[in-house]
Amino acid sequence: MSSRLAVLAVAALVAVGAAAAITRMQAEAAVAAPEGTPRTAAAVPLFPGLTKVGEEPGGGGGLTDGSRQYPLIEGTRTIYVTTVPAEEVYAFYLAQLGGKTEWGDEVDHTRIGPNQATPVIRKRNPYQFEDTEDPMTGRAIPAASQRAMLSNARPASSEGDWLFDGSFSWVAKDASGAPIKFHVSVIDESVTPVWAGYSPKTGVEIYVQRFGLLTDR
Repeated sequence: MSSRLAVLAVAALVAVGAAAAITRMQAEAAVAAPEGTPRTAAAVPLFPGLTKVGEEPGGGGGLTDGSRQYPLIEGTRTIYVTTVPAEEVYAFYLAQLGGKTEWGDEVDHTRIGPNQATPVIRKRNPYQFEDTEDPMTGRAIPAASQRAMLSNARPASSEGDWLFDGSFSWVAKDASGAPIKFHVSVIDESVTPVWAGYSPKTGVEIYVQRFGLLTDR
């Protein structure tokens, strides 16, 4: 084999290895939903044992095609609570909905047709422990004591931290092509203000917004 052919062969192997590494990273960043992305409000899964504490119209923000605002037909924010730790609730929705952590062209709702849905985009924000103080009393609240409060109250996640909040967002289209925007939030509400105490509580908020079709006007 000539030196030129040898160089080309090595370059090909390097390219194959790089492509495989990129594929692995993409797979780690995305978790597929086992039964497809929900396209109706009734199909959005509910964590077992949730208690509904409220429902109100609106919420969730608007939706555009990049330049035009879709007309909002109706929107609902439904609020639930449970005493199950936030990490377990988030893990449930991750298993049910899957999700990507990085945006890409495929999450652009203008690229999907009727009866289709974009991939789910998921976010996860763990607690960040920093030394602080009670603004009213000046009481010091060391980062170590914050961590100790959560550590004594519940197990850490599989990533070794505690969830502050997380979310799952996607857009679907009905049979007419009109978009429906979904957002599921998981929020730890166990820590009382200024880390004064701990009482188990996780909030789940589900936003569903139905929009009309754009017109040429």
